[in-house]
Amino acid sequence: MHTGAPELVAFETRINDALAQPGTKIPAGCAQSVPSGIVAAVTALADSCKTLTKPTDLRYAAEMLLAVDAKQAKTNPKISAMLGDTATEGLQSLPGGRFSYEVRILLEGQPLVIPGDDQSCVIRAIYSAGRDLFSKQFLEAFEIMSGTPLERAYLWVLSCESALTRRVLGEVFMCKEIEANRIFMGQRVAEGYDLSHLRPGVMYYCLEDTAKQLFDCDGSSFEVSELIGDDWPSHPRADVFYLTGSGGNGPGDSTGLTLVDITGASGAAETKRANLADWIEAEEDNINALYGQKNKPFVVRGVVLAPFEARYNAKTAQKRGSVDVVFGAKAFALLGGLQQAVGLSED
Repeated sequence: MHTGAPELVAFETRINDALAQPGTKIPAGCAQSVPSGIVAAVTALADSCKTLTKPTDLRYAAEMLLAVDAKQAKTNPKISAMLGDTATEGLQSLPGGRFSYEVRILLEGQPLVIPGDDQSCVIRAIYSAGRDLFSKQFLEAFEIMSGTPLERAYLWVLSCESALTRRVLGEVFMCKEIEANRIFMGQRVAEGYDLSHLRPGVMYYCLEDTAKQLFDCDGSSFEVSELIGDDWPSHPRADVFYLTGSGGNGPGDSTGLTLVDITGASGAAETKRANLADWIEAEEDNINALYGQKNKPFVVRGVVLAPFEARYNAKTAQKRGSVDVVFGAKAFALLGGLQQAVGLSED
């Protein structure tokens, strides 16, 4: 179904009415205020997503989640033929000349497993785990702004990209698992951190919706077990994180760590970048004392994803090379087919 279809008119009216609500609100589990209309619209969307069918095999599910363009399609004749076939169900055109499936098809599909191809098993597992976390934002009855659909959208797409291509955010990394975890022991960086329990090949998302018990995560030696008001402590500086490299002295023989901070707020990128860069610069000597090699430091890198940031001084961002800022159209593009769900455009 497409926007304007008779079956969607009532739903679209409901969403538009919700978006019209004035003022701002700080939802439970959210660290900043957001427009009340957005909160109402997300709640209305939650009510519409309770009837997903059991996932079935879907051709090129992972590739279409990332979105493909004509140039990419030329390298795969089967994908090219599918894009040119008018009988292909749910094909959607995206900004920048890319194509994907409708979001509901992505949610109700799963990549095919090819006999004898171990990577196809990994890709299906990653796709399914990311899909479940994304859809859970809408299917669960509790507060759906905790974890936020935007964070889960990026987690789903970035994990699949790394599993499929062995690269993500400009660096080598192959995701083999998705897990909840924490680096920081509280909602302030001053409360301490621990990296020793992290494992290579795992893309972690921050554990914020429940307690973290001692040894909850393999090798983890700290716990987060006290509520702050009605909420569990938020996780500062990173919504997604993963180890990089091999043959080093870091956890699991890693040589680096990447922290990804995601913001849906306009004007927040500079603050996010500065906070992340401050922490990296303050701790890099301590981290390297533990995990660095004589001629090869353990590299901690930060990435800020800010799709609502229409303008950003890239030259300023490059002055502190430990943190990259991806904003506006480039950040939208990283969402692949989920640009439809987030309701954004690259224009």
